Amino acid sequence: MRGAAGPQGNDLILHVVRARLEYPDLRRVVLEQHHRWRPFASNYVLLIERKGSGLSLIQDLQRETVYPIGVDPDGDKIMRMAAQTAPIEAGAVHLPTQAPWLDDFKKELLSFPLSKHDDQIDALSQALQRAYAPEPPRAVMGSY
Repeated sequence: MRGAAGPQGNDLILHVVRARLEYPDLRRVVLEQHHRWRPFASNYVLLIERKGSGLSLIQDLQRETVYPIGVDPDGDKIMRMAAQTAPIEAGAVHLPTQAPWLDDFKKELLSFPLSKHDDQIDALSQALQRAYAPEPPRAVMGSY
């Protein structure tokens, strides 16, 4: 899933790839999508879950000078998505008017948590959590 910050702090879902891939193909697709979308977003972040093949993917991408952020999701998928409903209900998350993936994405979103599949919803909740979470305090170094 690719998203970007839009006007007035709104978020845009730009693109979704949904596929069950073996590791070599997963790595290839992630790199293709990274190189495709990175130039268009000034605040681009690549999030990858730190479990299963995600651990190897993070390490392989770093060797390619792509630096994803490893994510360790808290709680279950239902709780993670429930925590992100406010920006959606406020109209701050936008989808394109047409896209090849849009119907499947909407179907999964609207039938959650009773849907057969929930991987796109999980990715959406993690992206929104990253977009709307307050930034942690930063250490400042210098002469005082």
